[in-house]
Amino acid sequence: MKGGDEPSPQHSIGPEPVGEELVNLLWESVKSGYIHCRHAAAKSESVFMKPRSKFLIGAGVIVIGVGALMAEGIKDTGVYFLAPSELAERVATDPSMYNLGIRVGGDVVKGSIERDLATQTIRFQVTDGGHAFPVSYRGIAPDTFTDEVQVVVEGRLMPNGTIEATNVLAKCGSRYEAVPSA
Repeated sequence: MKGGDEPSPQHSIGPEPVGEELVNLLWESVKSGYIHCRHAAAKSESVFMKPRSKFLIGAGVIVIGVGALMAEGIKDTGVYFLAPSELAERVATDPSMYNLGIRVGGDVVKGSIERDLATQTIRFQVTDGGHAFPVSYRGIAPDTFTDEVQVVVEGRLMPNGTIEATNVLAKCGSRYEAVPSA
């Protein structure tokens, strides 16, 4: 004890406390402010819920929540990239492919492009050589969109087998390749 400190009444006279009695005596001394202990708060809280544990649990819940939201968003807006033959195979085995966002890549079938200037609708077929799908797109087609060009069509496969496109991307021609010598 330091000078000037008076002993508590529990320490006056009598046999030395043992075991649980000693723990209770120490705890009473801490609560009364007679003994300062940095772990005093741990006695009143659960041993497993220290501030660090609470922080880690809270951070884990937040990370899992954000991850679940991201996964759900990606699932809703995720787009498959398939060749027409792969799409036909998937539709044959899984009819739920209709009305889902899809992305199909292939070549425009030569002579299949039909343009309706009044409604700005373009109809054509996309193929990979094995299977072809009709495509309907309303909008302005890219400048490089012509027969036999490679395209990526984004949209939805309708139950009638037509792809209702929301976006058509055409591969840039070979304008950057060297001209073959004659």
